Amino acid sequence: MVVNTNTLPKVFFVATGLLVALAINLLLSDALEVQKYRATQALALAGAGTAAEETAPLAAVLILPVEQPPAVEQPPTPAPTTQSSPSQHQGLGHSPPPAAAILAAPAIGLRVVVFDQGVSEAALRKGPAFFPGRSSPAGRVAIAGHKGRSGGPFRRIGDLQPGDIITLTIPGGGEYAYRVTGSHIVYERDWSLIDNPTPALVLQACLLGLWQAEYRLIITAEPYQKQ
Repeated sequence: MVVNTNTLPKVFFVATGLLVALAINLLLSDALEVQKYRATQALALAGAGTAAEETAPLAAVLILPVEQPPAVEQPPTPAPTTQSSPSQHQGLGHSPPPAAAILAAPAIGLRVVVFDQGVSEAALRKGPAFFPGRSSPAGRVAIAGHKGRSGGPFRRIGDLQPGDIITLTIPGGGEYAYRVTGSHIVYERDWSLIDNPTPALVLQACLLGLWQAEYRLIITAEPYQKQ
């Protein structure tokens, strides 16, 4: 078989161009995911009654007056009302779900909205989420989140140390404190730390290495009475 050496540079450049285009596409896709994640988190925090100055770095919320239709007669001028600008939900495609809780771990600078709509990939793009049936502080609380994708809210949970404090605030339901007891690497189908009925807080995230895809990082924390 004779190889035309004149075509080799062309093949090389075409392959390189395709790889570069693929890399750029992945970067743009990831940037869009992060933008959507931040907007969803900001709106959910605002809906939970979070102070405006705390949500401003994540996404700006613009309020515009409602346009009034022309009146046949000249009644007294009504008081202006407001509605959310379409830019408020730009990139989301719909209103974000309400915040089910706010999770905070000061030791790693974590403060994030937790949703209660399952732990599917689509759900986790909005932020950390409760495992079904594991959202009540009266029992076992289990939350899944991303380490790398969609803003990576759980990217630093591996830095939590025994004794670090984590709080879970339920809008209208009070604040619950937990103290970290340890970290664990488990197989993806090992549900023992999540299904355990003992009251505790469990945080779970996928590991980032390609060779670690079948494993999960789990942080456990026990209920703690703050002084």
